[in-house]
Amino acid sequence: MKKLLLALICIVFTFCACEKIDLEPTDASTEESTEVITSTKTEMPYVPGMYMYNENPELVVLNPGETYDLDGDSGYKRTYRLAYYRIDIEVIKLAGDDGFDYLEQLTQENYGNETPEMRIVLLVKHFNIPKEDFIVAVLEDEKISRELGKDFMQEEAELPNPDIIYTFDNEIINAYYRRENPVTPDWDKVVVYESYGDYLAARP
Repeated sequence: MKKLLLALICIVFTFCACEKIDLEPTDASTEESTEVITSTKTEMPYVPGMYMYNENPELVVLNPGETYDLDGDSGYKRTYRLAYYRIDIEVIKLAGDDGFDYLEQLTQENYGNETPEMRIVLLVKHFNIPKEDFIVAVLEDEKISRELGKDFMQEEAELPNPDIIYTFDNEIINAYYRRENPVTPDWDKVVVYESYGDYLAARP
């Protein structure tokens, strides 16, 4: 009788142990699944020049240099921040090979002086670059700058602001990019276009 009772106890113990073993993989599997979902979560890219300065252009830390020099010889006292004059390579590529020729022409025509409009706006207008493509190019430039360790709070690393540029309103653009006392527009009253073609079509 004792042997039979002992055998029954062993069977029950073995069954319970098996039940415990079956449950543990299920819990581990659930935890692993949760971890995978968290690690693959997609985050929207953060672009300081496009969004942070959209509200606070005065937060840009100015470079002490007061002149802008395109080719080492034609420096002139600048009214605006460096982003007003500089065009990064990914944006120029949107215009193809002709983009470089066009910018060289602007340099020659305005040698030693500021261009009548922001250079990047002139490029966008001339080649009718869509805002969507422009943003993709800026994101690529932002990635390259971040890999180089650039500080986006510094004037020399500021990225172009598509919402400002695609107003095609020189008064708004010039006020926003002034070195001193920059002005952010009242966005409730500003129209931002998807292309220069759309801007022209909307004009009376």
